Amino acid sequence: MYQRNSIKKSQNQQRFNWFRKAKETNLAPVKTLILSAIIGTLAGLIGVLFEKAVGWVIHLRQDKLAEVLTNPYLLAIGTLLVSSLLAMSGYYLVKKFSPESGGSGIPEIEGAMIDIRPVRWWRVLPVKFIASIGTLGSGMVLGREGPTVQLGANIGQLVNDVSRVKDKGTRQTLLATGAAAGLNGCL
Repeated sequence: MYQRNSIKKSQNQQRFNWFRKAKETNLAPVKTLILSAIIGTLAGLIGVLFEKAVGWVIHLRQDKLAEVLTNPYLLAIGTLLVSSLLAMSGYYLVKKFSPESGGSGIPEIEGAMIDIRPVRWWRVLPVKFIASIGTLGSGMVLGREGPTVQLGANIGQLVNDVSRVKDKGTRQTLLATGAAAGLNGCL
């Protein structure tokens, strides 16, 4: 009986030592990994949603307009008008609400990585998403990579701000994680 009690005490002591050791260790890398997984998931979902939305707008502009307008001259004029409206709406959104959403977005993220430019995710995310869908859906020759990189990096900054990460290195890591996840979501 005495031996059984001493074995139980020994096992309990080992468990207590394990918990104490876990409490004393730095769990910052684990937090960074969890936040990176969250950022990757969100940026991937936004990238796929962005890709599908651009495809849907292009489908509406090309196929649905061709169904409605059977005359080739009216179709050309209608396509020109719809494309112009989409491009102008994207331009207006960027100029009016979020000038940092203009262009590909990659220079803005590079500037944020070296603390030259702030990341204003609350303005950039909706404007970049909607304006890029409009401009890409209008038929302009633009790439999808830049907008998804900027969207992903802004999601990284969103998670940075929500989780209140203080360490500069971790903040930059999560920003870069978002940019990489955005690029991956585009491909």
